[in-house]
Amino acid sequence: MGQYYESTSRLLSEYGDDLTGLTEATLTESEKQVLLEQLKHLAFDLSLYFTLGIVTQISESLGSEKLVRTLERIRDLEPRLSFAMLDTAVLLNCPLGFPQTRVQNLYKALAGNPFGISLLRYLVVIRIYYSPAGDFDFEKRICETLGINYMRILTERTRSLTSPPRTSPR
Repeated sequence: MGQYYESTSRLLSEYGDDLTGLTEATLTESEKQVLLEQLKHLAFDLSLYFTLGIVTQISESLGSEKLVRTLERIRDLEPRLSFAMLDTAVLLNCPLGFPQTRVQNLYKALAGNPFGISLLRYLVVIRIYYSPAGDFDFEKRICETLGINYMRILTERTRSLTSPPRTSPR
């Protein structure tokens, strides 16, 4: 999943000089560095949203019980973080309970992987936004564990339940 971010980041590293060359006459060195950092953040965010869309589509498609069992077999045979992410996304789409242990274990396994952690945070924000557990303390604890601003989710959810969340999990 992080391959989109890694390839985009690599391209920015390779062609960063070309970008600064275009602006050499008008920008100072510090402004060039700021621009390059902003482009890296943009690449990260675009890759994240692209991947989030793919994971969401896959997890919604895997909602049937037969497909969930198939995914579990694949996950057990090939224990990669990408399969764990898909498995967790499927469980987060299920309104029958919040997969707290699975989310916490995946969060720990993703330590040092900012892309994976951001993706997991977004999946949890979407779940809490659209399918609240009804237990303020539980939701707050989960959000604190993952570094999500729970009060922002509450504010957005209270503002409107008909539009998608604008809340960043950070």
